[in-house]
Parts: sequence; C-alpha cells; structure tokens
Amino acid sequence: MLRSPEVLEELAREIERLRRRYAPTRRELPDAQEALASWAAEVNGLCWFLPLADVIETDIDVEILREVMIVRASRTWPDPVVLVSILPVPYEFDPTNVIIRFMDETLTIRVRWVPGRVTP
Repeated sequence: MLRSPEVLEELAREIERLRRRYAPTRRELPDAQEALASWAAEVNGLCWFLPLADVIETDIDVEILREVMIVRASRTWPDPVVLVSILPVPYEFDPTNVIIRFMDETLTIRVRWVPGRVTP
C-alpha cells in the first residue's frame, strides 16, 4: 500500500537520493532561481505541488526524463527571473503517464504509481 508509513519513508528517501543525484542539473542554469516543490502520496500516485507566483501558463516548460521532471518557468514581473525545479520520479512511478495542471499560481503534477515497475 502506498500510504503505509514504511512505504512513505522509503519514498522520501528515494526522492531525496534523486534530488542529490540531479542537483548539478539545477546548477547548469547559473542565473536561474530554484523553485521549491512539495509532494504528497496519493492512493494511486505521487503528486508534486510547485508554487509559481506571477508566472503565466505559457511560460512553463516541463521536461520529462526517466528519473526526474525538470520544470522551467519564466517570470517577467515584478523582477524577471527563470525559475527551475527538479522533481524526482522514483522507480515505481511512471513518468510517461502524468497529469499536469496549472491553477491558482500552483503547478500540480500527478505521476501514476506502477507497483513493480523497474527503471530500465
């Protein structure tokens, strides 16, 4: 079950491992500002919440890779800046089947849980 304390602890460790592994990716854009996201486990997946104040939807790009999603967002007001966030996709989640929504200045990305899925 995805919500058991043991599974949530393992999920948190895997997310932290992937964040550390992909941290250099964030530094490839030295002028960018890091946008911090939070996550929550759902019954059938993982949901990322990324606040993007003063960003419009057309200025958001989500690059989906095998183990991470890289979000880049351009904000032009009040100060122009590129926001970047690295969102890990642990091995039992399917990065090819995501639901992305932007509402109320928050980008929400849901990733489906596929028990037993192994990263190739």
